[in-house]
Amino acid sequence: MRVKELAEHTGTTVRTIRYYHQVGLLPVPEGNGPRDYGFEHLIRVERIRHLRRSGLSLASIQTLIADDRIDVARELQATENSINQQIADLEKQRERLRSLRSMLPDRCVGKRTETQFELIPPLPSQLDDLYARLTAGVDDERSMALIRREKQLIQLFLHRGLIPGDVFKSVSELDESTLKGFRDDINRFARIHQLDPEAVIETAEATADHFIDVLRTIGDRRTIEAISRHLRSLEREPARQLVLLAFPDPVEARYVDARIRRLCTRIAEIAPSRPEPDDTPTHSRTAR
Repeated sequence: MRVKELAEHTGTTVRTIRYYHQVGLLPVPEGNGPRDYGFEHLIRVERIRHLRRSGLSLASIQTLIADDRIDVARELQATENSINQQIADLEKQRERLRSLRSMLPDRCVGKRTETQFELIPPLPSQLDDLYARLTAGVDDERSMALIRREKQLIQLFLHRGLIPGDVFKSVSELDESTLKGFRDDINRFARIHQLDPEAVIETAEATADHFIDVLRTIGDRRTIEAISRHLRSLEREPARQLVLLAFPDPVEARYVDARIRRLCTRIAEIAPSRPEPDDTPTHSRTAR
């Protein structure tokens, strides 16, 4: 039987059989002339193919076939355990995909938009709705870019567990007047390059005061304490580094740094910090 016939009888290819020769899975027929394969070669290839379909790697098959002292039952059990782990990993992946799909806003379902891409990982629905309402009243390109960057930063914080998801449960209560105030703050941020350094700091502190005033109005004690913990984390790594990466421009970084400092100072007035195991004081801060 020639190699082509062996391939046909075993449902494989000539190239595969030659590869089995190369890696030592299948002995080469004896003789100096054309290779003449016998029944034992056919059975050997069938065994290899069956073990391969059962999930064993070629390396494992080679070990099983080459050494009669190998505990076959143990090898097969190890392979089954490996397959079970792969199944478990795939189940987790499927659940993550289902979760991502379920969290997409209705307006994104069935539509191929840039917004869909930005929602991976997705924002809580109430926060996504807030950003939709916020941007609906913004027509300045630079302000839109700042909103987009802030949104992406919050997504990253959520994804890394730096913000608890329930922090945003009160945002649905924001009325149009409050949103207009936030749009005004964003517009001020968009124009800080027109200000002198002292005015940049004053603007940052003013927008921080506005945020705290709104929080006093709509936030319950639990929400305020959660936001307080998040704001304190912004003064530490890795959250601080992420913020600076999001706003690398020196003027923007000066504004953001001043705003965070002011927010931490003001929120301490309504939510005094409690000692936490992971709280480490920030002794120095890069001046900007």
